Amino acid sequence: MIRGCCYRLAATPWGVALAALLWACGAGDHCTVVPCPLPIAVQLAVTAAAGGPVAGATIAISGPTIGGGPCNAGPAVTMCQAPGGPGKYTLTVSAPGFQTATVTVDVAGHVSSGCGCTTADTQSATLVLQPQA
Repeated sequence: MIRGCCYRLAATPWGVALAALLWACGAGDHCTVVPCPLPIAVQLAVTAAAGGPVAGATIAISGPTIGGGPCNAGPAVTMCQAPGGPGKYTLTVSAPGFQTATVTVDVAGHVSSGCGCTTADTQSATLVLQPQA
């Protein structure tokens, strides 16, 4: 079963189909089901112990979502994101010249009233990376 938003297509006098958001599609409706979007579960701010961003940082994600990828180094902090729904996430960040660090974050969720999609309540967390000895 695909969960998602359901839209009813209605034709205008000009023959152009317009989508109007519905709470649910009933019998005889022409519906397009749009999959639920994958929300951001955790926004992780990473800094070096001496201060500032960490170039080349990558994140490994385990929990409701498994994966990883590069983080984005900004002028003051490096931001990493973990997409997914509610649950417990273990986030591991590594970068050249730094010790690997891990943080565990619990993410609550709720069901969106508009689409019936389960949405994560985005949590913020921070990690400070120590230089390798």
